[in-house]
Amino acid sequence: CMTAYFTSNRGDISSQGPALYRTTRSGESWTAPVPVVWSKKGIGEPSLTSDGRKLFFIAIVDDPNGGITTDIFYIEFEGAPQ
Repeated sequence: CMTAYFTSNRGDISSQGPALYRTTRSGESWTAPVPVVWSKKGIGEPSLTSDGRKLFFIAIVDDPNGGITTDIFYIEFEGAPQ
């Protein structure tokens, strides 16, 4: 319960779109949020596995027919759990 993941469109990354950020509690405050993964279209609903090694999320992506759709993706952390 010392790490939080959240979605924001802070505009401080090169994709100019929303990103999933990570922040860690340090004493009585939280560290500056760090972008973990980002998208030009849309991203959200971060969910961490119980061992802290995989972060699942939903992203809006182009479909083969020229439209858009959503899909589920994940990133895997190496080393100590996040």
